[in-house]
Amino acid sequence: MKGESLPFAKLVTALFDRGIWARMSGAARALYPVLLRFSDGQFKGVYPGASRLMELTGFKHKKTIREARNELIALGLVVATRGTGRTNTYYHFRFDWVGDTSSTPSGIAGSLPGGHGKASVGVESRTLRMPQGEPPHNQIHISITNNVHPSIPAELENLRRKFGEEKVRLALSECDLAGLDANPANVESILSGRAGCWGAMREKLAGMISPDSLKLLESALIEDDGVSMRFDASVPLHLKKILTRHTGRVEFVHSSEKPAAQ
Repeated sequence: MKGESLPFAKLVTALFDRGIWARMSGAARALYPVLLRFSDGQFKGVYPGASRLMELTGFKHKKTIREARNELIALGLVVATRGTGRTNTYYHFRFDWVGDTSSTPSGIAGSLPGGHGKASVGVESRTLRMPQGEPPHNQIHISITNNVHPSIPAELENLRRKFGEEKVRLALSECDLAGLDANPANVESILSGRAGCWGAMREKLAGMISPDSLKLLESALIEDDGVSMRFDASVPLHLKKILTRHTGRVEFVHSSEKPAAQ
């Protein structure tokens, strides 16, 4: 088979020439080309599922995907429109960092597939007076205004009516930054000022398991940093399975692994 007939994914060489690739973590370097693998020659937006991304990157945990995604966003390489739980996260590729003021995130305008609502990014440029002999790309000042607003999922409609649309959107953003699932329990915990994972999980389990089991879990909780929870490994197996099934942010440790008292 001739090389020109083989499928391929494109990487912009400026990624290396500008030193961006050298600054990227190993996880970000793994995720970025895998995302490009789903795109085309025009860098259209993509929305592969987390399971497929883990398979192709070799990541063992969804948390690694979230961290790598957040790094790509911080570097200005992608814009991510978070999924609703029933739809995948939608990734748009950005190239304004190359210095091309006509470049905007790929596929960013208009209605997004999977019920993601609308997204738009404005790119404004102006020419600056620079000392003679400076490379042309240094004469460009780029200002990015990111206005990506995914639609509020239907399951959060009650919270939207109670707290208002803007507060719910900000709570969704906080979930995304913290790596939390944007489910009603987590969003309401943020809106109501109840920090931590356990508060949301306790409300979710109340009425679903016995009061004694709920008390046992509460007494076995070792640490809740707002992103993940650590429980004593003595928790009964059926309760471990319940926690693991309903949240990916749980860990069970033995007494020797518990953090020392401060």
